Amino acid sequence: MFDRSAARARVCHTSNSAEVGTGDDESITATLRAILGKDSRNWTLVLPKALDAEQRYFTQEEMRHIVEAAQGKWRLFFALLAETGLRFGEAAGLHVEDPDLAGGKVLVRRIIYRGIEKPTKSKAGVRVVDISSAVAQLLRTHLAGRTTGRVFVTKSGQPLAKDNVRHTLHRILDVLEIPKGGLHAFHHGRVSVLQANGVPPDLIKRWVRHSSTRVTSIYFHFSEDYRQQVARNVGLFAPEESNLPGSSQSSQLSAGEVQ
Repeated sequence: MFDRSAARARVCHTSNSAEVGTGDDESITATLRAILGKDSRNWTLVLPKALDAEQRYFTQEEMRHIVEAAQGKWRLFFALLAETGLRFGEAAGLHVEDPDLAGGKVLVRRIIYRGIEKPTKSKAGVRVVDISSAVAQLLRTHLAGRTTGRVFVTKSGQPLAKDNVRHTLHRILDVLEIPKGGLHAFHHGRVSVLQANGVPPDLIKRWVRHSSTRVTSIYFHFSEDYRQQVARNVGLFAPEESNLPGSSQSSQLSAGEVQ
């Protein structure tokens, strides 16, 4: 049975206002009006405001520290996330035959989802991601000549579990005193590094499996250092110019002109 008193507790009554928002707000309002009937004639629906917080991402420096602090297979796993932008399921789904160590690339064609191996969510998910020689060497050392099986498994030979990997990451972050971030913070961080270094948008889209370059732009985060550097680079006056407004030479020049 519907509790009218509970519903009224969520509604702010007013004497002469019945303004509502759009979209979901209107849908909720219509539902409540139908339930409350005439009791809902003069009120305003008050909903909590969505937080406009930026998605946590790892900076390049943070990712390097995480990889350096990780031990065993975790060093390779986090290095792959940091350098390729692979999502957890894609990295966990890699088989030994997927990396081409000589060619410096990794074939992504399956994922691990809730402990079960599946094909990628879409055809665009099947792709080749290029890697550096350093990560290729980490892979070579980790595989140690293996030719079959998954690249990453638990001690019992099972696929990695996302929660367990996240806990491992958080333990490392605690030791390094780096603010908490999830596994997807590697993906956001990698896209930001690529875009900040001028990598063509279409190549980024291909590497990280975005449906469009517009989606890729959502993953770009501007660090304060980057913003300040860009501001210096595109400033009205070059940093080396001495006749900046307010400088001593500028003042002297102005005085000379007056004379």
